[in-house]
Amino acid sequence: MTVSVEWLDLAALRGDVVEQWAHLADHALEPNPFLDPLYLVPALRHLASDAGAVGVAAAWREAGGERRLVGLMPVARARRTKRLPVASVGTWDHIHAMHGTPLLDADDAADACQGLLEWLLRGPRRAPLVRLTRISGDGPFAATFEAACAALGVQPWVDRTSLRPVLMPTGSADDYIKGAMKGRNRGNLARRLRRLAEEGAVDFEAGVGASAESAARALMTIEAGGWKGAHGTAMARSEAESAFFIEVLRGFEEQGRLRCLSLHLDGAPIAMRTSLVAGTEAFTFKLTYDEAYERFSPGTQLELESIRRTFAEPALTRMDSCASLESSPMFRLWKDRRDVRTVLIPASAVGRAVVRAIPLLERLRRSASSSADSSAESS
Repeated sequence: MTVSVEWLDLAALRGDVVEQWAHLADHALEPNPFLDPLYLVPALRHLASDAGAVGVAAAWREAGGERRLVGLMPVARARRTKRLPVASVGTWDHIHAMHGTPLLDADDAADACQGLLEWLLRGPRRAPLVRLTRISGDGPFAATFEAACAALGVQPWVDRTSLRPVLMPTGSADDYIKGAMKGRNRGNLARRLRRLAEEGAVDFEAGVGASAESAARALMTIEAGGWKGAHGTAMARSEAESAFFIEVLRGFEEQGRLRCLSLHLDGAPIAMRTSLVAGTEAFTFKLTYDEAYERFSPGTQLELESIRRTFAEPALTRMDSCASLESSPMFRLWKDRRDVRTVLIPASAVGRAVVRAIPLLERLRRSASSSADSSAESS
């Protein structure tokens, strides 16, 4: 029995391939809804600027004339890495990529991981560097990845690492919230919610309402009215992003794997959040609030209600915030953390030279930036 890896473009992602892919996602070593076919196929369809350059690496276990999908990850080749004219191949990091841990069959993870990594290092799309973005830095995948690197004789270099908030629903929601917030802060939020109720009828609503598409459009409308709209980064500005978002919500809703929660004022949403469920875990997808009501803290009010509802769903063992900005309420309210990192792996002598040089180059950049700031202040 062997593991072989092949490149598949969007046109090949249909029929039996997608069926096996969905089964792999349901039985993965670590769940990742952002690599589920319900998410990644719409991303490839709507967000890939060069469809021919982006696809998936699929690892197959072959035995008895049959083959079984045991590993998968989205792959793209970049001409520049770390602002250097050195190519890399690895995780396709599109605008809505939130978690990059590859899907590995829980019963065949070691060979699947080693097969994918070897294909990246030595396969037909190889480059001087392999780049893996937003992968788990702890847990079963991290151990499997470390073993695969050792077996192939390569040493990954950690480019970026972050501790991302996660919610572990143990005990009671009230005790959890009390442990996460001081009494004074809880009191302030309660007063703001009462003041909001003076503006009209306040209600928290779970579910998509009339349809997943209507919920998607409502969230995008709120988002477009805030700072993302002012900066031109709201999803509604792009037909491709809008179509992607609607398709993802519709697909996960049809399978009962979408969690949508809204804070309503007089029947209209003023804050919304969506999460995608994979196995026993949920992953925060998109959230926003109407900035006209910012004085009432609608985003934080919604997060507190989300905590309560997550605790009320015993099938969920963890919720990943997928948050990167420390200004997010989840950094304050969620007490646990997970290690998420981006790594580079040299695949050639050029790659090894680049990895050795990166720390020096970054120090030089910081020094140059500091000098430029000092000159600007003195002028």
